[in-house]
Amino acid sequence: MRRWTPWVLVLVAAGSALADGFWEGPGGGMTFVLAVRPSRAGTVFAGTSRGGIFASTDRGTRWRRLMRARRPERIRALAVDRDGDVYASDADGAILRGADGGTSWTVVARATDGVEVASLAIDPRTRPGTVYAGTSTGAVRKSTDRGATWHESTRGLEGEGVLALAVDPRRRAGVLWAASLHGIFRSGDGGVTWRKRNPLAARALAVDPRRRHTIFAVLEGVFRSTDGGRAWDRVPTIRHALSVAIDARTTPGTVYVGTSYDGVQRSVDGGTTWSPARAGLPPLGEVVALGLDVRARPGRLYAATSGMGIFRSADDGASWLADQCGAPAP
Repeated sequence: MRRWTPWVLVLVAAGSALADGFWEGPGGGMTFVLAVRPSRAGTVFAGTSRGGIFASTDRGTRWRRLMRARRPERIRALAVDRDGDVYASDADGAILRGADGGTSWTVVARATDGVEVASLAIDPRTRPGTVYAGTSTGAVRKSTDRGATWHESTRGLEGEGVLALAVDPRRRAGVLWAASLHGIFRSGDGGVTWRKRNPLAARALAVDPRRRHTIFAVLEGVFRSTDGGRAWDRVPTIRHALSVAIDARTTPGTVYVGTSYDGVQRSVDGGTTWSPARAGLPPLGEVVALGLDVRARPGRLYAATSGMGIFRSADDGASWLADQCGAPAP
């Protein structure tokens, strides 16, 4: 396992006021990643295709830009811990940390040339939260001190880019999942070693917080495992899937899937049957990311679309409203 020492550079955060134009709101361009603060209702963060990171503290109605990366290219991954520290990876392969809800930014880890950080996950059960970062070269890095130091491991990951990471909330701290084009992997020791569970390729993962052995994976289609990742069944009714999220407030959990051409699909029985949940979403809009705020009352569901803004729902996806920076809902 290799240890990484961060290369530190302080970035200047953007002003909190909204400005006009393409750059100033997540609705003005393509939003690829969302992260909901787990300890504060109504707070959500968004990363865009042009290097901007935005925040909303009013359940997605209005947004303000927190910072802009040095290069106007895609924010690759985004995560936020219970204390409000935001972690993001940029096009240069750096990991950024925004303290106090993104008011000040520091580069806490920089990879070698050509290595991107494709995924981020935080285990909120540790204090501070343990941060995991999956790279394009098939490694997972881990920090337990807010990014001051990092440890990297590739054992068992087969050298393929780690496209998704998911902490297992049903088990002890240190149990997490990884997805790549080579398969689904599980670690029981905090990412030090990994074991391949199935050769299924995936770009997104969601671990069911209610049902001990249930996991969902996405790559074009939607796949469900009910035996801890060993065997997977494809959902035959959903194609062109891009994102997945699980609302654990009900039993079984309500599962949402964002698609390229069919808005959001919803299952209220844990993934057995599905129905559309897309009223108010733009026709043919790609739902590239989903976020759930289970602390809000009523709960909030967020959908990031490709070039059409961020939409929000307060009724479990039955209807959607556009953010005030983006394209209006039809």
